Amino acid sequence: MLFAGFIAVTAESKDELEAAIAEIQRAATQSGCETRRLVGQQSQAFTSGPLWERHS
Repeated sequence: MLFAGFIAVTAESKDELEAAIAEIQRAATQSGCETRRLVGQQSQAFTSGPLWERHS
């Protein structure tokens, strides 16, 4: 079974936002997690999240 989690990132500037996203992506990769950016698609992601569940 795979799980989905959602992370919201905010920052004072675009540069700070990009730096924060890069840090989160590095940490996720080191933990064996996959990240996907959902710019402007948050509501669709939250409502379709359960559809992403797959059973092995």
